[in-house]
Amino acid sequence: MIFLPLILAHLLGDFVFQPNAWVKDKEQKKLASPYLYIHVLLHTVLSFVFLWNLNYWWIALVVGVTHFVIDAAKLQFQKPKNKRLWFFIDQFLHIAVIIALSLIIQKNIDWNIIFNETNLKLFTAAVF
Repeated sequence: MIFLPLILAHLLGDFVFQPNAWVKDKEQKKLASPYLYIHVLLHTVLSFVFLWNLNYWWIALVVGVTHFVIDAAKLQFQKPKNKRLWFFIDQFLHIAVIIALSLIIQKNIDWNIIFNETNLKLFTAAVF
Protein backbone atom coordinates (compact mmCIF):
# COMPACT_ATOMS: atom_id res chain seq x y z
CA MET A 1 0.00 0.00 0.00
CA ILE A 2 1.41 3.38 -0.96
CA PHE A 3 -1.51 5.66 -0.11
CA LEU A 4 -0.90 6.04 3.63
CA PRO A 5 2.90 6.46 3.39
CA LEU A 6 2.44 9.15 0.73
CA ILE A 7 -0.24 10.95 2.76
CA LEU A 8 2.04 10.89 5.80
CA ALA A 9 4.96 12.21 3.73
CA HIS A 10 2.70 14.95 2.37
CA LEU A 11 1.43 16.02 5.79
CA LEU A 12 4.96 16.15 7.18
CA GLY A 13 6.27 18.06 4.16
CA ASP A 14 3.48 20.62 4.03
CA PHE A 15 2.71 21.14 7.70
CA VAL A 16 5.52 19.93 9.95
CA PHE A 17 8.78 20.56 8.07
CA GLN A 18 7.79 23.76 6.26
CA PRO A 19 8.49 26.82 8.43
CA ASN A 20 6.28 29.89 8.14
CA ALA A 21 9.31 31.82 6.89
CA TRP A 22 9.45 29.55 3.82
CA VAL A 23 5.76 30.12 3.13
CA LYS A 24 6.14 33.91 3.36
CA ASP A 25 9.22 33.89 1.15
CA LYS A 26 7.43 31.75 -1.45
CA GLU A 27 4.41 34.07 -1.43
CA GLN A 28 6.61 37.14 -1.90
CA LYS A 29 9.14 35.81 -4.43
CA LYS A 30 6.97 33.13 -6.04
CA LEU A 31 9.07 31.07 -8.49
CA ALA A 32 12.21 33.03 -7.53
CA SER A 33 12.04 31.73 -3.96
CA PRO A 34 14.70 29.11 -3.23
CA TYR A 35 12.37 27.71 -0.57
CA LEU A 36 9.93 26.56 -3.25
CA TYR A 37 12.60 24.26 -4.66
CA ILE A 38 13.76 23.12 -1.22
CA HIS A 39 10.12 22.37 -0.34
CA VAL A 40 9.66 20.30 -3.51
CA LEU A 41 12.92 18.44 -2.88
CA LEU A 42 11.77 17.74 0.67
CA HIS A 43 8.50 16.23 -0.62
CA THR A 44 10.38 14.10 -3.13
CA VAL A 45 12.78 12.80 -0.49
CA LEU A 46 10.04 12.19 2.08
CA SER A 47 7.99 10.26 -0.51
CA PHE A 48 10.97 8.11 -1.40
CA VAL A 49 11.86 7.45 2.25
CA PHE A 50 8.30 6.58 3.27
CA LEU A 51 7.82 4.27 0.28
CA TRP A 52 11.22 2.69 0.99
CA ASN A 53 11.27 0.73 -2.25
CA LEU A 54 13.77 1.41 -5.04
CA ASN A 55 11.22 0.21 -7.59
CA TYR A 56 9.01 3.16 -6.66
CA TRP A 57 11.64 5.87 -7.33
CA TRP A 58 9.42 7.16 -10.14
CA ILE A 59 6.51 7.68 -7.74
CA ALA A 60 8.63 9.97 -5.58
CA LEU A 61 9.66 11.82 -8.75
CA VAL A 62 6.02 12.21 -9.85
CA VAL A 63 5.12 13.48 -6.38
CA GLY A 64 7.92 16.04 -6.56
CA VAL A 65 7.13 17.26 -10.08
CA THR A 66 3.39 17.52 -9.48
CA HIS A 67 4.00 19.20 -6.13
CA PHE A 68 6.08 21.83 -7.91
CA VAL A 69 3.44 22.41 -10.61
CA ILE A 70 0.58 22.65 -8.09
CA ASP A 71 2.47 24.94 -5.71
CA ALA A 72 3.74 27.13 -8.56
CA ALA A 73 0.18 27.56 -9.88
CA LYS A 74 -1.07 28.40 -6.40
CA LEU A 75 1.66 31.00 -5.94
CA GLN A 76 0.88 32.59 -9.30
CA PHE A 77 -2.91 32.77 -8.85
CA GLN A 78 -3.23 33.27 -5.11
CA LYS A 79 -4.29 36.73 -3.92
CA PRO A 80 -5.02 37.91 -0.36
CA LYS A 81 -8.78 37.61 -1.04
CA ASN A 82 -8.65 34.01 -2.26
CA LYS A 83 -5.76 32.65 -0.20
CA ARG A 84 -7.94 30.23 1.77
CA LEU A 85 -9.60 28.91 -1.41
CA TRP A 86 -6.20 28.28 -3.00
CA PHE A 87 -5.03 26.48 0.12
CA PHE A 88 -7.89 23.98 -0.22
CA ILE A 89 -7.46 23.65 -4.00
CA ASP A 90 -3.75 23.00 -3.43
CA GLN A 91 -4.38 20.32 -0.81
CA PHE A 92 -7.14 18.69 -2.87
CA LEU A 93 -4.85 18.44 -5.91
CA HIS A 94 -1.97 16.97 -3.89
CA ILE A 95 -4.27 14.34 -2.41
CA ALA A 96 -5.75 13.63 -5.85
CA VAL A 97 -2.24 12.92 -7.17
CA ILE A 98 -1.60 10.55 -4.27
CA ILE A 99 -4.89 8.75 -4.90
CA ALA A 100 -4.13 8.48 -8.62
CA LEU A 101 -0.69 7.02 -7.94
CA SER A 102 -2.20 4.59 -5.46
CA LEU A 103 -4.74 3.45 -8.03
CA ILE A 104 -2.02 2.95 -10.64
CA ILE A 105 0.00 0.75 -8.28
CA GLN A 106 -2.84 -1.06 -6.55
CA LYS A 107 -5.83 -1.56 -8.73
CA ASN A 108 -7.88 -2.99 -5.86
CA ILE A 109 -7.56 -0.58 -2.97
CA ASP A 110 -9.50 -1.46 0.15
CA TRP A 111 -11.10 1.94 0.76
CA ASN A 112 -12.37 0.76 4.15
CA ILE A 113 -8.78 0.60 5.37
CA ILE A 114 -8.08 4.11 4.10
CA PHE A 115 -11.32 5.80 5.13
CA ASN A 116 -11.81 4.20 8.51
CA GLU A 117 -12.76 6.22 11.57
CA THR A 118 -9.20 6.65 12.82
CA ASN A 119 -7.84 7.84 9.48
CA LEU A 120 -10.76 10.21 8.95
CA LYS A 121 -10.01 11.74 12.36
CA LEU A 122 -6.37 12.14 11.37
CA PHE A 123 -7.27 13.71 8.01
CA THR A 124 -9.71 16.06 9.73
CA ALA A 125 -7.10 17.07 12.30
CA ALA A 126 -4.55 17.67 9.55
CA VAL A 127 -6.93 19.86 7.55
CA PHE A 128 -7.92 21.73 10.69
